Amino acid sequence: MLKFKYCLYERSGMTHLAVIGSGTIGEKARQLSAKGPILQDIGFRLPPRIVLAEGFFDGFFQRHGLGRNLRDVTPSDDLESRVRTGSVTAKQFSTLQHIAAVTGNKPVVVRSSAEGDSRGTGTYASEFAMGDAMSISRALGKVLASYFSKDAVAFRKDAQLQDGFAVMIEPLVAHELGWIMTPLLSGSAYTSTSRGPCTINVVPGLGGGGQTRDAEQITRKGLRACEGFLGRYIYEEVCSFGRSQPTRRSALLGTNESYRTPGEYTVQAFCPRTKYDRGGLHRTTMRLEDEMDRKFGEVNLLTLFDMLEAAEQRLGKPQYAEWAMTLDHGVPAYWLLQIADVDKKHDVLDFGDLGTVLMQGHTVTGTGVHETDTMFTCWNPDDICALNEFNRTHTGYVLIYSSRLVTSALGYRRMTYSDFNNAQVFLELQDAAHADNPVSHLGEQLDTAKKLFGVVDYREECAPNWKAMEKRQTRFNDAKVYEGKVRIISSERQNRIVVSALE
Repeated sequence: MLKFKYCLYERSGMTHLAVIGSGTIGEKARQLSAKGPILQDIGFRLPPRIVLAEGFFDGFFQRHGLGRNLRDVTPSDDLESRVRTGSVTAKQFSTLQHIAAVTGNKPVVVRSSAEGDSRGTGTYASEFAMGDAMSISRALGKVLASYFSKDAVAFRKDAQLQDGFAVMIEPLVAHELGWIMTPLLSGSAYTSTSRGPCTINVVPGLGGGGQTRDAEQITRKGLRACEGFLGRYIYEEVCSFGRSQPTRRSALLGTNESYRTPGEYTVQAFCPRTKYDRGGLHRTTMRLEDEMDRKFGEVNLLTLFDMLEAAEQRLGKPQYAEWAMTLDHGVPAYWLLQIADVDKKHDVLDFGDLGTVLMQGHTVTGTGVHETDTMFTCWNPDDICALNEFNRTHTGYVLIYSSRLVTSALGYRRMTYSDFNNAQVFLELQDAAHADNPVSHLGEQLDTAKKLFGVVDYREECAPNWKAMEKRQTRFNDAKVYEGKVRIISSERQNRIVVSALE
């Protein structure tokens, strides 16, 4: 059983959050604070958290001559670097030593908690650290620096978010399995969307949040056919009744090529420091003892669906959640890592007479009608620099891009938010090198900033009209640009996005 002991610095009304410092604690911490008792009553476990409120960092900014506080900092080209490498004050370091002591010098997660951003957008950094004060201090610098990145500044502007930032420190929810530390499962979930009821994304090990690119997406309907059992789901749905070769890729398999060795899963895990290595996140093998592996296969995920749906009912709104699972004496324990209200869009748009259709898409995020006279096509890594330059002088355009340009596992530079923040519509072309779960390629950023997203449909009746597009095609630094008025109609509920020419 996982046990955590904390000395709490409490604010009124907060029983599972400890706050140090004055000022905002950020939206992520605020949501966890307000919803914590209800979530615990439902059956979720919450790791105890220490929140470093915005005012805690005033001394840091003053020490390095950056400003009186976080909101007074003057932007500069090297600001992010100066914050990341800066040292905390002696008083702050003493506080971090105390935090390390009360967490038992065990590994911790250092997370952001920004104003207005309680979802897994990936805009701000989360860092894993050993439990000593120096390691926590380094992680703190990286998380704090992410607030000042170009991507974060652009995202706050687009999403119309207020300034403000805090940092949460919490124990790593994990089993110690040999030389690694990891939960058995982790993931993200929507308790409901405009397209249907609860959906969860699952990966073995760490890293199942909104940015996960290779998660297995599971619905209650798909799981019910296997009576909810994870082992049967892998056997029947992924491997089609136990074929030696899986019929499709799945994160729940040990590898992408063949079925796993019993008790072994390829996972991302935290590896504590050794005499050869500082420690950190690594892609490695999670090995389970026979009894734990049996219990793992017997996990019934319908329980998680029930808990998530109960959360929506009790809280009165659909929820986005990130969670992790451990086994407590063989019984699954579900930990809630973050949670946020989301809007359920009840939209049914009349697509009507579409005229000359240039492109259609599915896997839609966002609802609305948008008109523009420019579409930028980003095919290759070499086009990203052109996109960045184009983005500085154009707004409201459509970005058509290859999915491999947002898959970080590949060796070249990938697109980041500041490369495309002025685009309004995003159409992803599925590349052979792309990873699964395409919406996660751009995380929750697009939905939070109220932009439109879809995956280009290549079915014969919906195939892109490349010939019509080529007639109005120009070049911008060797990248292809369509110039001509177009209308985009996007319906998340109907799971359809259509681009039509207006001239």
